[in-house]
Amino acid sequence: MPDFDTSVPIEEAFTPPSTWYTDAEFAAVERARVFASGWQFVARSDQVANPGEFVTGEVAGEPYLITRGDDGVLRAFFNVCRHHAAEVARGSGCAQEFQCPYHGWIYRNDGSLKKAPKLGAAKNFHPKDYGLVEMPLTSWGPFVGIQLRPKTEGLSLNAPLLFGEIDDHFEASGWTDLQFVERRSWDLDCNWKVYVDNYLDGGYHVDVLHKDLASRLDLKAYQTHAYERSVLQVCGGTGDVRVGEHALYGWVYPNF
Repeated sequence: MPDFDTSVPIEEAFTPPSTWYTDAEFAAVERARVFASGWQFVARSDQVANPGEFVTGEVAGEPYLITRGDDGVLRAFFNVCRHHAAEVARGSGCAQEFQCPYHGWIYRNDGSLKKAPKLGAAKNFHPKDYGLVEMPLTSWGPFVGIQLRPKTEGLSLNAPLLFGEIDDHFEASGWTDLQFVERRSWDLDCNWKVYVDNYLDGGYHVDVLHKDLASRLDLKAYQTHAYERSVLQVCGGTGDVRVGEHALYGWVYPNF
């Protein structure tokens, strides 16, 4: 990865080279250095509020399992059996244990290995050493985030410091009272940074591309606040049902 002078003011900075958006090798570097080290928000806390509730998914090629154990503790794991790497859970639901569909290994909802059937007299095999691999987990408001690395490696980004840059702005908005209704997803044929670039220049393209939305915003008073690892965009509204008195757009590195 090339070195750049990060001390240059944003007004004098160049945009990244096109290869950062098109090169497969660079994308592999980003999966390792950006997505594996950043916080990926993948669930809502009310989806896993009760013991046994779980959700699964995949980020940057890594399958994850988030579940609340019978002990009430919320944990995240790589959704991979320790034997032959099959996924031990699918979708979402509520379960006290998860069984690998390949050889039938069973894991408790705290990640520990309960049973390895028909393994026989394997030497030096200790079930306590073969639980699901745990990931770092955090929560911000109603959202649950994970890091795509074993928890034993520690954190690469401190969550409270990361969100503290914009947390005060959201505190009075009532967003923590929002309830999960459904999940929708869209596959976009673009590099992930193109989507982020589009989001972060909201005050630039909205009046050209989104005429209806622009008519409901006070774009002359549009403000963009760039922090070390987050961006806050603030704009007054006309008070209609869609926007209300003001709009508040937050972004947290790398893609939330």
